[in-house]
Amino acid sequence: MTKFKKYQGLLLAAFYSSVVTIWCVSYINSSYENKIVDNIIKKTITSQMSAEQQVLALMKQTVNLAENRADLLASAPADTIRQLYFSSIDTDLIESRGICGSYSRILARLLYRAGYEIRIAQIQAAPGTEVTHIALETKLGNQWVLLDPRYNLVYRKPDGTLASLKDVSRDWPYYRKQTPENYDRKTRYAFYYYTNWSKFPVLIPLIKKIKQWTDRDMGNFSIHTYSLNRHEAIFYFLTVFLILSGVLSLVILRRKKTAE
Repeated sequence: MTKFKKYQGLLLAAFYSSVVTIWCVSYINSSYENKIVDNIIKKTITSQMSAEQQVLALMKQTVNLAENRADLLASAPADTIRQLYFSSIDTDLIESRGICGSYSRILARLLYRAGYEIRIAQIQAAPGTEVTHIALETKLGNQWVLLDPRYNLVYRKPDGTLASLKDVSRDWPYYRKQTPENYDRKTRYAFYYYTNWSKFPVLIPLIKKIKQWTDRDMGNFSIHTYSLNRHEAIFYFLTVFLILSGVLSLVILRRKKTAE
């Protein structure tokens, strides 16, 4: 215990130095990624385009950015620490291996940065089974529309307007005819969710409370929307941590002085 107390200050200093370093690096990476995304948006859409034209142009650009690297990096490692915990769309832009999740994250990031509401959907062939596909929706006017950037695909209703995920799920036999030849037939849009709440069991009681207080359907809430820029998410998390730990340190210090 005596030895621990002797090095306690040094250990805390080393810990906070590491946290501050990660905090600074996260801010730098976040700013850099935002500039890349802004540049892509600037070169892809114009203010003269309609909202639908902008969305479709950004989806086409997503395919252009991701598809060219698919074959080259198909065998790139996917289980590294960076890939599992610290990857953002900068990683998807570099290492996209033709995975639908990469396409969807890139497009979601572009749309969100361009000012569109988005929500990422995970598709299942049947309830409780493995996710077979990832796509996303964006809001045009008051309507959500389904975008599948892996195939540069949108679905159109009989009246020619863009369909939502709910529309496609309700009448898959009709919309299946609009899919390309290389479409994965395991994907049927029969079952889907925006957030897999079973991964966050501790949050489920809080989610139910929020639903009661706000009368909001949390089933349509996409938590992935708020972690598209992983660097930014880490930066804000560490900002809150540093503030709270600083306040706690001041309280402890004040109590020690009072006790003396």
